[in-house]
Parts: sequence; C-alpha cells; structure tokens
Amino acid sequence: MRQIRFILLLAVCIVPIAGAVNWIPQPSDLALVEELRLVEAIEAAQKSVEKSPGEATAWGQLGHVYLIHGWEAEAAQCYRRAVAIDPTEFRWLYLLGRSSCEVNPEEAVDVLAQAISLDSEYTPALVYHAYALRSLGRFEEAKQCLERAKELDPQNPFAELWLGELALTAKRFEAARDHLHQALILNPEQSEAHAAMAQVALALGEVEVANRHAEIARKPTTHAQMRDPLWWEVLKAGVTTPLFVERGIRYLQEDNFERAVAEFAALISDTQKDPEIWLNYGVALLFAERYSKAIAALESALAILHSDESRKHKNVAEIAHLKVESYYNLGLIYYRTGRTEKAAVACQRAIELEPDFANAYGSLGMVYWEEGRLDEAIVQYKKAIEIIPTDLEFHQDLARIYWQKKMYEKAVREYQIVMTRNSSNVEARYRVGLVFLGTGRYDEALSSFQKVLEINPNHVLAHGALGITYDKLGRRQEAISEFQTVLRLDPKNQNARSMLGQLRGSK
Repeated sequence: MRQIRFILLLAVCIVPIAGAVNWIPQPSDLALVEELRLVEAIEAAQKSVEKSPGEATAWGQLGHVYLIHGWEAEAAQCYRRAVAIDPTEFRWLYLLGRSSCEVNPEEAVDVLAQAISLDSEYTPALVYHAYALRSLGRFEEAKQCLERAKELDPQNPFAELWLGELALTAKRFEAARDHLHQALILNPEQSEAHAAMAQVALALGEVEVANRHAEIARKPTTHAQMRDPLWWEVLKAGVTTPLFVERGIRYLQEDNFERAVAEFAALISDTQKDPEIWLNYGVALLFAERYSKAIAALESALAILHSDESRKHKNVAEIAHLKVESYYNLGLIYYRTGRTEKAAVACQRAIELEPDFANAYGSLGMVYWEEGRLDEAIVQYKKAIEIIPTDLEFHQDLARIYWQKKMYEKAVREYQIVMTRNSSNVEARYRVGLVFLGTGRYDEALSSFQKVLEINPNHVLAHGALGITYDKLGRRQEAISEFQTVLRLDPKNQNARSMLGQLRGSK
C-alpha cells in the first residue's frame, strides 16, 4: 500500500500548474515515473514553459528532458514549438530532426535538410540525415551524406561504419570491407562494425576471418561517441542512473577524469549493488590517479560479481565481461604503482576469463617489458596484435621493444605499419630514418628526417641526424646549417659542436 500511495503522489506532483495540461505535451506513462530526480526535472522544465511559453529555450529544455529519457515523440513536439518560435535557429531544427529519426523519418529527412541549409558543416546533422534517408530506403542519398560527413570529419566513428553497412546492403563487399576496416581503426572494439565485417568476410569466403570478427561482435560494444556539442547539451539534462553513467563514460573519453569521478560518485552508496557502476567508478578513479580508492572500488565490483547479488542486475555473459574488465583495470593500477607482480597476476586472470581480450595481453606485455622480460613481452604483444591487428599502440610498443633489443629491421616493420595509418607519428619516422642512416640508405634517411621536421620543425635529434645524413651525402654546407640549428635549439649540445668543428676544419 505504501508503494501505491507513493506512485499516486508522484502522479500528482508531476502535473503542471493549472491550465498547462491541454497545451504542454505529456507522455502517457508519466504517472509511472518513480525516480524523484526525474520527477523534479520534468516539473521544473514544464513550469518554465508555463512561465515563458513564447521562449524557444524553455520549449527546448523540456524537449531535452523528454528526449534524453526516451520520450522521442513528446520531445519532437517541444522542438516543433521551439522551431515555430525561432525558425532560423539551427539547434532546434537539428534536435527536432534527431528526435524524429526513429518515430517519423519522413519529417526527420525534411527538417534535417533545413538544418543543413543553415549549417552545412555540422557533421552530426549529415550523419543523422543519412540515417533517416537510409530508413526510407533512399540509399544513394544516404551515401552522399555520409561521404560529405567523412570529408568534414575523417575521425567520425559512424560515417565509415554506416558507409560500410550501405555497401554491404548493396553487396559491394570489397567496398564494405574497406569502410569497415577504417571504422575499426577508429573504434577497434565496436561490436556493430565487427558484426558487419563478419558478414563481409563470409561473403568473400574468408571463413576464419568471419569467425574471428563474429566472436568479437558478441562482446559488449566499446566505441567513441560522435563529437556532437548539441547532443551534449541534451545529455546534461539527464537525471537517471544510466545517464549519469553515460556522462561519466563520455568524460572519461574526453580525459576529463575528475568530472567522470563526480558523475559516478553521485551513484555510489552502501546500498549500490550494480557492479558495473562500481567498475566505472573505479576506472574513473584510476585515470584521476586516485589509486587507493580505485582499488577499493574495483574490489567492490569483484565482490558483487562473485556473489549471488550480481545476478539481479546482469546476465551470465555480462558478469563474465565485468569480471574481466575489473581484473584488467586492477592490473593497470598495480602497474602504475610499481606492483608488477600483482599486475601480472591480474592481467593473467583477465586472460583466463577471456582468452581473446587483446588489451589484457597488451598490458601483460607492458608488465613484462617493465620487468625486463623482453622476449615474454614480445610474445604477449604479438598475441594482442593477432586479435586486433589495427591497434597502433600494440605495434608501436612492439617496435620499441625490438628497438631496445637492437632488432632494428623488425622494429622498422612495426613502425612502418604505424606510419601507414598515422603518417604524422614522429617517433616512427625518426627511428626508421635512423635505421636507413645506419644501413647506408642515405636518400631514404634524408626523406624520413625531412618529414619529421615538417611535422615538428624543432625536433633537435632529427636536425642532428639530418646533419649527419647531409655529411654522408657530401653536402657539407647543408650539414653545417643543420648542426647550427641544433645549437640554436640546444646550446649545450656537445655532439653538434664537435661535428661543426670537424666540418669547418675539413674546408
């Protein structure tokens, strides 16, 4: 009976001020809302509309509250009112289009076209326009929108994915593979991209590749969000637990670790029994370098995951995944705090639970590297690369270990993989140049060092190496100029001073 009275009380308190019922959109299930924070947010937004019905921002804020909590149709009604009041304001047109994509794609197509006419370079508008067009079967137009979005923002995580899916639908399997490959470079663990790649590989007769992608696709997806400042405004209106979590994750992706901690901390209490919240809180604390609290949070996550309590919140697969993530992040903390033995144990535990978890192999390789166990580190990095060959950090770390072991040709191979996908990687270009220089391939060394200096004109070591290369090529004056540059950037550099003395003495 107490719960019934509470629901009835909420039903009363969310009804707006008298007279508002007829003209303020009301979700039909509003009376069933039980979270007090959400009730208060809805009531405040509705009262703002009652107070200022002619202000687009009041309608927009109510639209934000509705949209972020899953009431797309009612949000669209609010954004329509905002558009009617201020028809040339891009954000209301964009948010009306985005809120209509699922419930009314025809309207979304028209409204987003209007938004794009006001701002043709806001990439998310193009992406969602493509989504709505695709829903209506207008694939060629959708493709054009996505290609424009990709042109404006080559790092957009969805343009390549959806281009790949469109190509797959059209049975253009080679094109689909190319787009999805790029999507996986941007988001190596995005399940949707792996699922599509599995279909492509199967269509191309690559059964082993298809199975590998299908296996990864079964895991919970991990991917970067599209950069969308207007959606971030909407997300800030969220007051339910999943939205605190989403904001916390986004702050983590933006390296705003203290803000991430604050979002998750709002959900933490002695009664919190969701292990995923404890895990995310621990990860935020880890990256905020609050290590002792991070260990405590991750141990709380594991304690719940190993108890019967976890089954109330998660299924078996989710529990297994959260255990893996908890051990993996504990391994990172132990590594950062110099406890490499404990770090290795935690990483090994993660691998035992999930043998295809590439990051755990990478972390174990990092631990072995720290301990000077270079051959064992190489084995772990190779396993990580076998699972996710597109992860450049694995290739770069493996290259560094080869370099440390003076296995320069193998290091060059790894660095060249890095450069094919990240042409501005200075370390890779510089070290490849050194190998060319050491093996007498002076023209190639010259090209490498010059490209380094195009990226970073003040790279002292590259100027010095370029000076040596010019000397080897008999271009003495240019060599002198490079060593003079070294001394300008680093007046105490004795090697450059010695080389200048030799070059000037050889006149």
